[in-house]
Amino acid sequence: MRRTKAMEDPGGGGLPLRPGPEDPIRGMIYSLERLEEHARALAASQVLSRIPSRGRSLFPRLQSNARALQHSHDEITLALRQKRVVASAAEWLVDNHHVLDEQLRGIRNDLPGHYYRELPKLAGGPLEGYPRVYGIAWDYVAHTDSRFDPESLLRFVQAYQGRAPLNLGELWALAISLRLVLVENLRRLAEWVLHWQDARREADRLADRLLGLRTPEAARGVLRRLEQAPLPAAFVVQLVHRLREQDPAVTPVLGWLLERVAAQGTTVDDLVSLEHARQAATNVTVSNVITSMRSVSFFDWERFVEEASLVEAALRRHAGYAALDFGTRDRYRHAVEELAKGSGIPELGVAERAVALARAQDGAGEAGQSRAAADPGYYLLGPGRRALERELRFRVPLARRFRRAYLAFATPGYLGTLALPPSLTTLLSGRLLRLSPPALHLLQLAAVAGREVAHAVLEAAVGPGLADPLDEALAAKLLLEQGPGYRFRHPLYREALYQGLSLARRAALHGEVARALEAAYRADLAPHTEALAHHYRRAGQAERALEYLLKAGERATAVYDHPAALERYREALELGLAGEARARVWERIGDAHRATGDVRQALAAYREALEGAPAPAALYRKLALTAILATDMDGAAAYLAQAQARTGPGPLERARLLLVQALYHWHWHELEQAAAEAHEALQLAEAQGAGVEVQQAYELLALSYLPMGRWEEGLRYELKRGLAGWSPEVALATDAHLCLWEYHVYGEDPYQQAQAFIRRVQEHAQAVGDLRCVAVCHYALGSMEFLRTNLQEAARHLGRALELHHRIGSPAGEAYTLAREALLRTARGELEAGWRAVERGLEAAAQAAVRDHCLMRLYAAGLWNRLEARDRARAERLARAGLDLEAQGTLCPVCSVQFYPALAAFRLEQGELEDALAYARKAQKLAETFRNQPGLAQASWVEGRALAARGELEAARWAYRQAEAGFRSLGHAYDLALVLSSLAQLPGEQAHAAEARRLLAALRSG
Repeated sequence: MRRTKAMEDPGGGGLPLRPGPEDPIRGMIYSLERLEEHARALAASQVLSRIPSRGRSLFPRLQSNARALQHSHDEITLALRQKRVVASAAEWLVDNHHVLDEQLRGIRNDLPGHYYRELPKLAGGPLEGYPRVYGIAWDYVAHTDSRFDPESLLRFVQAYQGRAPLNLGELWALAISLRLVLVENLRRLAEWVLHWQDARREADRLADRLLGLRTPEAARGVLRRLEQAPLPAAFVVQLVHRLREQDPAVTPVLGWLLERVAAQGTTVDDLVSLEHARQAATNVTVSNVITSMRSVSFFDWERFVEEASLVEAALRRHAGYAALDFGTRDRYRHAVEELAKGSGIPELGVAERAVALARAQDGAGEAGQSRAAADPGYYLLGPGRRALERELRFRVPLARRFRRAYLAFATPGYLGTLALPPSLTTLLSGRLLRLSPPALHLLQLAAVAGREVAHAVLEAAVGPGLADPLDEALAAKLLLEQGPGYRFRHPLYREALYQGLSLARRAALHGEVARALEAAYRADLAPHTEALAHHYRRAGQAERALEYLLKAGERATAVYDHPAALERYREALELGLAGEARARVWERIGDAHRATGDVRQALAAYREALEGAPAPAALYRKLALTAILATDMDGAAAYLAQAQARTGPGPLERARLLLVQALYHWHWHELEQAAAEAHEALQLAEAQGAGVEVQQAYELLALSYLPMGRWEEGLRYELKRGLAGWSPEVALATDAHLCLWEYHVYGEDPYQQAQAFIRRVQEHAQAVGDLRCVAVCHYALGSMEFLRTNLQEAARHLGRALELHHRIGSPAGEAYTLAREALLRTARGELEAGWRAVERGLEAAAQAAVRDHCLMRLYAAGLWNRLEARDRARAERLARAGLDLEAQGTLCPVCSVQFYPALAAFRLEQGELEDALAYARKAQKLAETFRNQPGLAQASWVEGRALAARGELEAARWAYRQAEAGFRSLGHAYDLALVLSSLAQLPGEQAHAAEARRLLAALRSG
């Protein structure tokens, strides 16, 4: 646990900062495949101590972490009370302190000292003396950025065990090890947050002192104590921010600062970028740690241990084991642990020996031998335990004798649960040997086929000569008739036959069964795709297996079972194919992720597909579509250009390209062009009878006409779309702009038309049970009532919308609705209730496929709320978070119109007039481009405030008049009241104050 170089204050010089914190547990983020490679490398590099009990305890570090985190919590809480600016991650730490407390209690309760001492310990490396499983958890956390994902953890552990098996105790200890590492990482992150706050506070103190000086000489005197100390990035960034464009007396300080930074081998701009990147990374990691702590607590670790355990896999090779309940299986595994500890033989070896003994009794022995001896439990828990102990040279600890006696006592009840037929050994060793070669071949085919085999399959495999060998197998009482097929009299018959085959013979028989399935069910292979993929894979025919795995994925997708489809496609990747075949699989994985709304995973999969082979137009269309949904408009434009260059002359290909182009232009609010492209696509699709493309065209036409105020046409296509079905892609796009239509609704009559239209859609949606559409309608009605200041009706509709969005599992809908509710609460002066709505919305947005759209609206609503509450610290956090999104280039131009005026108002409150004016005008430009009337009026109001603060009163008056005219025509009473209040502060405009007070009083009493 290495410390970074401290920032000390030797002899009174330097900055009075606490020692530099340890680096967070954060390495390069790996893909699943790279994570597996790392696990194998880690297993090969770790060396274990010969004496596990002589290790280093984790409990002192746990106690230290608990104290450090409590201290961080106290300091951050104090800073918030004092209204000081804190890092975004700091509020995460404070708001989720209860989660940390639960983790600490769980760790102390669930890892007794004696259990900890038995875990294998590392003999070298930075974690020497600590349990090996702790080192595994450390590396997993480092290379996933503290993001717990059950699938990636399972694959990481399985890959590790390919080189170095873990014992059962280590697998059970993995949950607590992950908790320990997450707590350790949270401590490091919290200390980074405090270090950032210290550096920023020291920069502010220095800036305050420098700004109070009158001469450059005095400033240089103050700086002498900093000559030797390295300057933290946060300190430099804040100091530059405070001193730019200030009194000329401190101008030399900036020159000195630039020289000091250059002497450290960097520039101010680089430090700014570094600091912003570090803060963004810290925010993400803290969020991941808190989320992972919750997930680890609720995860089904029993299932994980069974899936990851090599002992479990060995025991499951016995046919009867899987049918046991979890409690009995766990007793088997505990017995394996005990025998391994007392004999020095690895647990896997003990399990394999127990299974081997059971199989030996299954295949040989006297006719009257107890059937129980053919089960591993006989040797692990029952009368055969003593024989196994002798073979393993097991040393029974005195303290465990009572437990062994208990298990022996429990054997009669255990024996009663087994259902193996008598004389099993004689049947398998005698009757099989008396069968003719054709009958034996038939039984081998049946064993390879599975638990049951249809008569049609055997007939296709054996041919006209099936009757005689089938009668022979039935007469030998090895097969039973079951409906139109056959099964073995006992599953162990099939197990014995299958295990007795050489690998080459198994592969040949799997190929025969696969071809027989194809011949028997040629008319309809769909229900048999999984079986065909399995048999061709076992036959070593990867290309045929791939063909059927893809069909199996398609079949799962057709019934919306996307997780099953992804499972089939991942199996296809395991075939080790390359080139075009690999590209096809990644494309299907992208399709499945896109259908579930995981657009980022979909983009990653499609990009993997690009690496495999020359990409067709269809793949570039999918990339463009997914980039649009991910708000990567530059990427979407580039992919669309590639798709256009590759699209052939076929009408259906042309229609599909037009649909993506229409969605692209609709996103940019170029509605006429989007509608024209959707119309052309509809005509082409109808001519080809392409139902999916027809419904997508309907949806795009509805989406295009509604924002233009062409309600009847929009309703017509909305109803057609409802009858045709829905498409996940455009449904997601609808979520991305739930209230896009409102920008064109203004004046009394258009509102009435819009409300009538929405109610008709709502009635239709209720009639067909489309709850998602009903929820959107309630949101739309609530939004319109809010904008017209009918706040009680607005609250009723928004409450119903929130309830429905939560019920159907739409985090995007919840986030949008909570953003609107926050604005409503703020307008009524209910500031803390409004802030709670913002916080709930941020939680929902984190789960939404259209996360960035949701966040922009919530950041805007939160900024207005915190400005009213004069909560500068939280407002600063929201502003920074929005700017981080802007820096990523993922902002939606429509959602940005809501964020930029709020950001401009915040900058104005900070006295940063130029920034405020720049953001207000940025919002104006976007609002004009996209014909966003409310956004334009709001941007004009904030612009007027910035101009008034600069003393440009006539320009401010003109901007206020523009805003007033806009909000009057829109009927937005609350916004109008705010504009009139601002206007009344200008000379000669005091008369507007009375109207503003009247509007606000009516609003807050309603």
